[in-house]
Amino acid sequence: MERIECPKISVVTPLYNASKTIKKTMLSVLGQTFKEFEFIIVDDGSTDDSVSIVKSFDDDRVVLLHQKNSGASAARNYGIRTARADVIAFIDSDDLWHPNRLEHDYELFVNSEFDEKVLLTNFYMMNPDYEIVHFPPEQNFHGLLREVKYFHPYFYNPGASMMNKSVIEKVGYFNDKSVHHEDYEFALRLIDNFPFIYSKERLFYYLYDMNSKSKRSFDEYDYSKSHLAILDKFFEATKNEYSQEFIEQVREQCLRTQIFSLLSLKNNIKDSKKLYEEELHNKKAFACSARGLCSILSFVLGINLVLFSRLVIQNLYRLYFKYIKRIRINDQMKELFEED
Repeated sequence: MERIECPKISVVTPLYNASKTIKKTMLSVLGQTFKEFEFIIVDDGSTDDSVSIVKSFDDDRVVLLHQKNSGASAARNYGIRTARADVIAFIDSDDLWHPNRLEHDYELFVNSEFDEKVLLTNFYMMNPDYEIVHFPPEQNFHGLLREVKYFHPYFYNPGASMMNKSVIEKVGYFNDKSVHHEDYEFALRLIDNFPFIYSKERLFYYLYDMNSKSKRSFDEYDYSKSHLAILDKFFEATKNEYSQEFIEQVREQCLRTQIFSLLSLKNNIKDSKKLYEEELHNKKAFACSARGLCSILSFVLGINLVLFSRLVIQNLYRLYFKYIKRIRINDQMKELFEED
């Protein structure tokens, strides 16, 4: 395919030692029904066969860049600065897009009444075997987001987003000085400045592996590396813009998420219990939720019921989608998997 002189979308992917997954990711991007894009892949100092796999694709839309190992945020920033299109979309090197993802979401994006905005698309969560294991609830937002729930640490996923390049230039790029929750810090700046639109179709497949080393690498809770630290810095920088009541509600939401994450991702009962006892104020609201009740029972029994429950739930979802709903990624992207 000939190089597109004026691409409508620049797709940016950070790449680091992803030889096991990058081929499928590239096939899912290059197999899009929408063709007018460039695909910028930024190698972040890979030491495996990732780069050679990228080079094996004979497609002029692929732009391969190199940098010394500096992290995913620095790689994304390099790709954004290089991008020639006004619209930026992200996908990580282990995620997948349905073939209609760009066509469907770009139409929503350009037909929005907002000049500058961020689009978030709905998605499925998949395991390393490319089986659907979970999915986030359907949202319904349009415009500036000023509700507590949109400040949730996991509201924003780069791979589900599409935005004007000018939006990034105005709010600032990803924070490449930190490797901890930099996407959350970036999301807070987006929410604070620009409207969001929502695409309800699930055309993005996000790899979610509870057992991956990257998700379980920090055994001890460190406030300076937490979502809460990022949130506190954000509110400090936006003084008087948000009421104290709103700030307290958002902090409580963040604390509840941090407690649950320490249990479900890091198997850390000690620090999650400490946060619950010393920092969380609205314990009653937490106890009335399914996640909170499961967390509290874990503290009382000294057994991580959260981790066990999430594994059970994910397997139930996997079986549900595979045998009852019969929604298989292999079927939805048959050509992609056959070519591999």
